[in-house]
Amino acid sequence: MDFKDTELFKVYLILFFKNVAGSIFHLFSAVYLFVNGFSFLEIGGFYIFMSLTMIGSVFLMGTGKLRLKTKPLINVGLMFLVLTMVMMYFLPSNPQILLVTSIMFGLQTCFFWVPVHATFAYESKGRIMGKEAGIYVVMQKTGNIIGPLLASAVIIFWGFEFIYMIAMIFALCAMVSVTSLKVSFKIPKINFRRAFPRFDKGVSIALTGEAINGRLLTVALPLFMFLIIGSVAPVGWLVSLAILFGFITIFFVGVLSDKKKKFEKKIFKIGIGASSLSWILRIFAFNFWTLLFLEYFDNIASSIRTVPFHAYYYNKARNSHHVLEYTMVREIIIHTAIVLFMLLMVLMLYMFPIQYVFILGSIGVLLEIFMIKKPQKLFFHKPLHRHK
Repeated sequence: MDFKDTELFKVYLILFFKNVAGSIFHLFSAVYLFVNGFSFLEIGGFYIFMSLTMIGSVFLMGTGKLRLKTKPLINVGLMFLVLTMVMMYFLPSNPQILLVTSIMFGLQTCFFWVPVHATFAYESKGRIMGKEAGIYVVMQKTGNIIGPLLASAVIIFWGFEFIYMIAMIFALCAMVSVTSLKVSFKIPKINFRRAFPRFDKGVSIALTGEAINGRLLTVALPLFMFLIIGSVAPVGWLVSLAILFGFITIFFVGVLSDKKKKFEKKIFKIGIGASSLSWILRIFAFNFWTLLFLEYFDNIASSIRTVPFHAYYYNKARNSHHVLEYTMVREIIIHTAIVLFMLLMVLMLYMFPIQYVFILGSIGVLLEIFMIKKPQKLFFHKPLHRHK
């Protein structure tokens, strides 16, 4: 299929630039805060307030009072991302702006991801959702290779804080790409009292597991790698190499997911089991090479579960007949789970060695199996007209 003739290709391009910037922020920020003297409590609070801001922003967006369509909202999110990167650069000499920086990133998460997820679900073709989800993950993984490699080079030649200037450049490139996007639709008023009861319960549990897994990958795991390796730059090399080694499986899994639905379910379950096992094995990692092997193993496992996971989610979002409502509830569930999980993780970091929190990651990944639970019947109001 030629995606160059669709709005979907433009979404992929936006996601590529955003994921390069995002990968730099997510992989290095916990370590950046740690080496600059912030405690586990302050680091945990940084991510907790980020998610609380996200939750509050989604409820604000759901009031329908912003009067902005999805396209300008995406650029608003990217503007907050640029501001976040600038503030991260100045954070070591101005630790008092930690809370404001956290809030800024929470705002970018809401204003970027809600309209992007909704646009992707609208513009994708349900019959080849596996292939489209495969390309989605490929763009994400490509950004996750380029971002850490660039950041590692910048750390060696210029300094740790300059990685945020590189991230800012890619965020600006994403803003330029948004200008070519034609599809844009209004954000309707959402009745959350009705929206939550009719949201698929299996998806809620699966998203909770994905939230736990995602936050461990961006907080506990980079800190663990840094403590074992003893240097910042090799963390970027390790993650990039592991993603590169497992890269080729992603699109292959996406195509097979469309052609063989039984294969899709089987490989989804295999990927979940393997990812859960990888968290347990990480507890016993002791040097760069064991970390590299386990990251390679987990990237193959995460590739074969992430593609079906996204395909299942976007199909369910499309079938709900009200994608924006479904997307907003999704983000509230994810970030509520992150807040609760971060509170537990910070407590564990003060009681146990850091690697013991990986047990929670093993459990969290297993929860994703509920994504293929038979969906409950949904009764949404009339569909949103996407191009209005």
